[in-house]
Amino acid sequence: EVLQYTRFHYDWVVLDVPPIFHRLSLLALSEADRAFLVSTGELPSLHLTRKAVVLLGNLGFTRDRFQVVVNRMNKKEGLQGSDLSKLFDCPVQASLPNDYFSLHRVITLGRPLANDCELGRAIDALAGRIAGISATDKKGAGGVLSTKPAFSES
Repeated sequence: EVLQYTRFHYDWVVLDVPPIFHRLSLLALSEADRAFLVSTGELPSLHLTRKAVVLLGNLGFTRDRFQVVVNRMNKKEGLQGSDLSKLFDCPVQASLPNDYFSLHRVITLGRPLANDCELGRAIDALAGRIAGISATDKKGAGGVLSTKPAFSES
């Protein structure tokens, strides 16, 4: 009921749910237009993500219903998006860099993450792809992250 209510009142509804192996997450996924499995670049997390992709396939979810986002990815780890797509046998929407310095800076200053750092640009690009905004559209708007405040009804 809560999900139906929010979908009626807002253009976008984002849910951050427990791991996909929980009943609540599977129920939310069945109602979602689009879902992202979030992993990190560490081997145990990659293994669990692969198991989650297999589980979703066994439950009848097609590969176009969900994508993978790999968070805190190190360039040194050597895995790229195409390698990860092969590993998971599903699309990897984004690999977000491990940018502790930028996160520490914004937390210390109490400011939101801007798109003037590697992580900010990666998140801005991911938000643009999700929203269907092209690179030329973003240049005039100053980036997806700066288009309007979070939780805005207008």
